[in-house]
Amino acid sequence: MSYNSKEEQFAYIYHLVIDKNYLESNPETAITWDQKIEMLKFIMANLSTCARLDLRKPQHIARVMLKKPNAWQNHARKFLQAE
Repeated sequence: MSYNSKEEQFAYIYHLVIDKNYLESNPETAITWDQKIEMLKFIMANLSTCARLDLRKPQHIARVMLKKPNAWQNHARKFLQAE
């Protein structure tokens, strides 16, 4: 992504996740509508600590949400902070 600010990057990811069903193409990342909203809220809440926002981060978070539905936030937070 070549967007300058994290907010622009987030807006693009939001568009892909919600409008284009970006995560639906892979069974490992196909999360429910409610999970998508929860993930996007989580990313937005942690945007200030995010080192760099790219298209792989929502995929990774979706995988963790499916594998660890009750403990995904800690892992996702660490992943958002990683470069």
